[in-house]
Amino acid sequence: MRNQPSIYRSKVVSSWDELVSLDLARRGLDGWMFRGQKDASWDLETALERAINRFGRPLSEAPDIEDGLVRKFKRQLHLHPDEVTIFEPDFMETLALIQHHGGPTRLLDWSYSFFVGVFFAIEAAEAAKSDTSCAIWAIDRDWWNVQARKHFPEDLKKLLKHDENAKKETTVIAILKGRRGSKERPKPLKTVYPLNAYRLSERHVYQQGAFLVPDDISVSFMDNLREIAGPDSQDHFLKVELKVTPAVIEETVRNLFVMNIHRA
Repeated sequence: MRNQPSIYRSKVVSSWDELVSLDLARRGLDGWMFRGQKDASWDLETALERAINRFGRPLSEAPDIEDGLVRKFKRQLHLHPDEVTIFEPDFMETLALIQHHGGPTRLLDWSYSFFVGVFFAIEAAEAAKSDTSCAIWAIDRDWWNVQARKHFPEDLKKLLKHDENAKKETTVIAILKGRRGSKERPKPLKTVYPLNAYRLSERHVYQQGAFLVPDDISVSFMDNLREIAGPDSQDHFLKVELKVTPAVIEETVRNLFVMNIHRA
């Protein structure tokens, strides 16, 4: 898998000025999404994928593990009166609630704000030693959306024709769980699709957040992306590596604070 051609383009920068000069902040207005990670050597992985790998289980067990987590969470949600329990959360809302409370899910957090992505990358890297790099990933949501839809079966395309933003439970399940109608578990697609819960958490609103969601969790997030990548995918998927030094951290945190982007 490591020998496959890269589906993203890499760019290395070593200062705040170089970072800003990339002009990625403007792209966020055109449907681009951003994610910060403290270690540039890491691939994109969901928390569910990381947890399964950490415990030495095969990813093929992920669908059963996810079903068990969702079932347990929904059975215990009523025990927490401080949570919103006046409605029955649908599948995406349930996953978003689990994610909000630190549980492992297939949801991968992104932001429509480039500088929010920078904040999460640099904040996590603050304790790192010099000569390391954090990463800000940038992805063209609309382009990858089109790529994913090319792989959708006709019945799913019909659902999306009447539910363009995939807000109905039937549409979301068809995307993430595959088609129903047989006694066997439906086979999901190998794609990644932008989805959000209809009712957003406060944190998600403040961070201009969104999720990219792999459809087939029995393989990695990156393998789902590779399945739908085209020959020009590197024009629509970028990893910016920011060299981490005390001076870069100080300058970046100071500039972000002026933008009112901080832990609070």
